[in-house]
Amino acid sequence: MTGRALVIGAGSIGVRHREVLEQIGLKVETISRRGSAEFVSVPEALASAHPDYVVVANETAAHQAGLAELDQSGFAGIVMVEKPVLHHTVPAMSYGFGALVVGYNLRFHPIIQAIRELLGSDEILAVRAEVGQHLDSWRPGRDHRQSYSASRAAGGGVLRDLSHEIDYIRWLFGRTTCLTAQIQSTQTLGIETDDICAILMRSQNCPSVAVSLDYLRRPASRTLVVITNQHTFRADLIGQTLSQDGVAVTLPPAGHRNSTYEAMHRAALTGSKQVCTFAEGLEVVSIIEAAERASQTCSWVTP
Repeated sequence: MTGRALVIGAGSIGVRHREVLEQIGLKVETISRRGSAEFVSVPEALASAHPDYVVVANETAAHQAGLAELDQSGFAGIVMVEKPVLHHTVPAMSYGFGALVVGYNLRFHPIIQAIRELLGSDEILAVRAEVGQHLDSWRPGRDHRQSYSASRAAGGGVLRDLSHEIDYIRWLFGRTTCLTAQIQSTQTLGIETDDICAILMRSQNCPSVAVSLDYLRRPASRTLVVITNQHTFRADLIGQTLSQDGVAVTLPPAGHRNSTYEAMHRAALTGSKQVCTFAEGLEVVSIIEAAERASQTCSWVTP
């Protein structure tokens, strides 16, 4: 692919996006207010770099301001925002971009795509999704207590950091109709944000969905079980295995560590409907906030 890209944010995820975009052939430059990139402001970068594609990969709490600045500066190309799209839900808004999408790359994981195909017309009875990884292993060499994940103001916390599960469940099984949740900070990590979250929800196409997220698990794991009226699917997204009724499903050869990101960016650049839209990304934020309300009130909540 050819073109020019701009990445807003030079943290670990910004660096990763730059690496992927360069691998697929784009000329990439970066904005960082800390002076560790080619540019320090959006207007300066747009005037000099003339990008076709912008990736917003700074702190979650800064996403809304970043989108507004891009829009006010007249950018009319494609924008991808790292997940979650915003820190909190906001009134309806519109931008003058050619397209605005959200960086939920697990939609492009070969196991999630295989399950989507294998489900066919089965009646979905129950879904169990779990993901956990100890926070001190996320960014080797950096104190996890100094990361944005540890800061409420920056938009951190396990519910937002690991919202991939919320997105792909919505993508596979339809909109969430109601939910309850239990969210807590165990205080074992020395951070102010939540580090454990359990959500029980009903969706349009499944009456029982359970999601478990944590910053504490050793070793890291990411699993999914789907029970239908015909089959039971068990997936290990880190171990790259999928079974149907106990029999292994043949999957494509495992790609490199950035394969799902590469597929996501290609989809965004070519207008594929598989990529998460801005509206879908806002639905994920509404589910996150509903889970927070449910946990505070010990009740069932409608997003």
